[in-house]
Amino acid sequence: MKKVNSIFYGSYIIGLGLLFLIPIPLLLYITKRYFCSIFLSYAIGASIVIGTIVECAFGILLIIELHQDEKIQKYCQNHRNIKIKLEEGKYECQNCGNRMVKEQDEECSICGIKYVENEIKTIQEILRM
Repeated sequence: MKKVNSIFYGSYIIGLGLLFLIPIPLLLYITKRYFCSIFLSYAIGASIVIGTIVECAFGILLIIELHQDEKIQKYCQNHRNIKIKLEEGKYECQNCGNRMVKEQDEECSICGIKYVENEIKTIQEILRM
């Protein structure tokens, strides 16, 4: 399973959902009071439905992301003497968060913890456990 990370686009999705839930129905309601159109009643309902669907879908995505983060956190708490492989051949020390660790390093240059041999995991391997 690929790691879900909504930190970059999450606020845009929330904003889009809220746009369909509050300002658009409000503007349509004000317009409806002046023009008395049945179409505007349907448009208000459709806008609220769209906003609700967007917010619910993002809520599900957020639940998945939080579950993945919890799984990674539990694994890292129980395996502090490993290095996790990041992109581009970089590694991270799980004890102190040092991201300047190389594959051949046997201990962390910052915290001094000794790494366990053959205990290099990627985020995807941890999520599959």
